[in-house]
Amino acid sequence: MQHQEKALTQLYAGVAKSTVDSSSQILTHIKIPLSKKSEGSNYQRMEQRKALALPMLSVVAKVVIDNNLITEASIVYGPVSPGPKHAEEAEKFLCGKKAEDKNFLEAGKIASQHATFRSSPVRGSQEFRSQVFPVCITRALREASKIATGKKA
Repeated sequence: MQHQEKALTQLYAGVAKSTVDSSSQILTHIKIPLSKKSEGSNYQRMEQRKALALPMLSVVAKVVIDNNLITEASIVYGPVSPGPKHAEEAEKFLCGKKAEDKNFLEAGKIASQHATFRSSPVRGSQEFRSQVFPVCITRALREASKIATGKKA
């Protein structure tokens, strides 16, 4: 029996595809590091209705805050690209900025420039998803910041 450890980002191989070979491999566990005191994360999901398992948009944000300044930021989103994607330019923008809504919304706008929105009968129209996307990022960053600073989420 061979044990192989991979980052979660290495498991995605394309739309509806995984790097896990289901004929000879099995995922046995996922390691999630504990949050530090000045760190917070949040997940936002927009869906058409609860009966449908596929989200229109999903965003996860993680921030580290010191003296109300963001020292680290991570934003991952989907399904607005061929696979889950890091909003690297938005993450860079946030570092050194104050943890406030105007910066969160700007990060959402920056991320929107790198997302590939397309219309889908299941996930919604391109126009709607592109308008809501920065709002989802803003909400995720706002809630992650509240957790990082010890404010009520």
